[in-house]
Amino acid sequence: MSYPNIDSTDPVIGAEVANISSTDATPTLSPIARRLYVGVAGDVKVDLADGSTVTMPTMAGGVWHFVAVKKVYKVGTAATGLVFGY
Repeated sequence: MSYPNIDSTDPVIGAEVANISSTDATPTLSPIARRLYVGVAGDVKVDLADGSTVTMPTMAGGVWHFVAVKKVYKVGTAATGLVFGY
């Protein structure tokens, strides 16, 4: 499987709120978000580009994380202010 090229020097060219207030969130602008912004620190449960499901403990708030994400789960995610980046 090929993965999106995630390079910290690439600019964010699009973004959308990952709204998990009522259900899980999936990127709509692309099948895979190349970044995930976390506004307020906390655990984040996601499906990665390879299809695996992981909970990333205590992701730092206020920064973009360079991780290829297909889905963010409502249950298992404590962080807030999540944004998919492309």
